[in-house]
Amino acid sequence: MISEKAIGTLRQQAEITKAGRKPALRMMVRMAFQCVLGVALLGALPVTAAHTAQAQTLTTIYSFTYGSRPEAGLVLDANGNLFGTTSGPDGGGTVFELTPDGVEEVLYSFSSKNKGGYGPYAGLVRDANGNLFGTTEFGGVHNHGTVFQVTPTGTETVLHAFSGYPYDGGRPAAGLVQDGQGNLYGTTFQGGAARKGTVFKVTPAGAETAIYSFGPKSSGDGENPFGGLILDAEGNLYGSTFEGGRFHGCHYPGVAGCGIVFEVSPTGQETRLYAFAGEKNNDGAEPVGGLLRDAQGNLYGTTLEGGTVDLGTVFKLALGGTETVLYSFMGGGSGCQGYGCGTVFKMTPDGTETVLYRFTGGVDGGYPLAPLVFDGQGNLYGTTMSGGVYDGGTVFELTP
Repeated sequence: MISEKAIGTLRQQAEITKAGRKPALRMMVRMAFQCVLGVALLGALPVTAAHTAQAQTLTTIYSFTYGSRPEAGLVLDANGNLFGTTSGPDGGGTVFELTPDGVEEVLYSFSSKNKGGYGPYAGLVRDANGNLFGTTEFGGVHNHGTVFQVTPTGTETVLHAFSGYPYDGGRPAAGLVQDGQGNLYGTTFQGGAARKGTVFKVTPAGAETAIYSFGPKSSGDGENPFGGLILDAEGNLYGSTFEGGRFHGCHYPGVAGCGIVFEVSPTGQETRLYAFAGEKNNDGAEPVGGLLRDAQGNLYGTTLEGGTVDLGTVFKLALGGTETVLYSFMGGGSGCQGYGCGTVFKMTPDGTETVLYRFTGGVDGGYPLAPLVFDGQGNLYGTTMSGGVYDGGTVFELTP
C-alpha cells in the first residue's frame, strides 16, 4: 500500500525517484515532516475521532472516500469554512469546501479526459471576493499543467495552460501567492529555457510571463523548484529548488546538486542566497517545501535529506547568507511499515522540537503532507493523505 502511495505522491516525477536514491524511505520521511511550515516556529459521514498526545486533542472532522487523497493545505475564511484540493479520485482531483460542522461540498471536479487541467496537488489562495486560485500539475492544452480559478459558485476557468520547454515552464507542483493587484506567482518543476523550471507570473487577465528560468547545470544555478513562493512588501519572491547549486554530486552519483534558496526580484533578477552541501557539512539537502520569513528577513524551511542521520532538517537562513540547522530529524516510529504515519510538531526559535501529535493511520488519518492553518483561537487545521473511515484521507483539527 505505501509504495503505491509513494509513487502516487511523487506523481510520475522520475527526477525525484532516481534509481538508488531510497525512494520509499525518502517518501516516508517527507510524509513525516513536511507539515513543518504550518506549525513550526510558532453527504459527509459525521465521524469525530478524538486522540490525544501531549495534551493536544485531534478531531477528524471529515473522512474522504477511498482514492481522494488530499495532499495540500487548507484555506480558512472568516466564518470557519475550509477550502482545499484532493488529488483524486481517478487522478482528476477536486476543489472542495468544508463547513465547521463537517459538511463537504465539491465545488469543482477535474477530469483527465478534457483540457481543463487535472491533478491539483497544491493548495489554494482565496481573494476578497471568495474566488479560489490554484494549479494543476497535468492537463491543459499541452498537458503541462494549468493555473485555474474557481468561483464561489463552482465555475472553473483556466487562466493559463503551460506549454513547457522552451517557453513558459511546465508541471507546476506548488501553489500560488497573490499580490495586491491580483497577480499570481508560482513555480514550475520543469520547462523554461533550460528545462529546469521557472518562476512565473499570471495577471488577472491570464497573461503569463516566465520571469525567471533556472539552469543550466553548468551555471551552478538551482534546478526543479518543488515548493511554493513567499512575497515580500517590495515584490521580491523567495523560494527553493529541489536540486542544483554548486555542490554537484550531493548524496548520490549523478544528482545535480543539493538545492538552493533563492530570491527573484520584480524585474526577474535572481540571487542565490544559499546552496546546500548535504553530506559535505550536514547542512541539509533537497528542500521540497516552501519557506517562512520573519520580521527581520530571516528565512526558515525544511530539507528532505541531510542532517545528522540523513533524514532531513529544519534550517534558518539569516540575511547575510549564514545557514543554521535548527533541528535534524531522527526518524523512528511504529506502524505504517515501521517509519511512523507522520506527526504534527512545534519548534522553538532555538531548535527545541515538541511532537504535538503522532498519527496512527487509522480513523485519525496518516501521512500529513501539507502545511497547517491556524484559526483565531490557536486551533490547527490540516489534511492527511490516507487513513480516515474510508482510507481516503482526512481533514483534522488539533486543539491545544
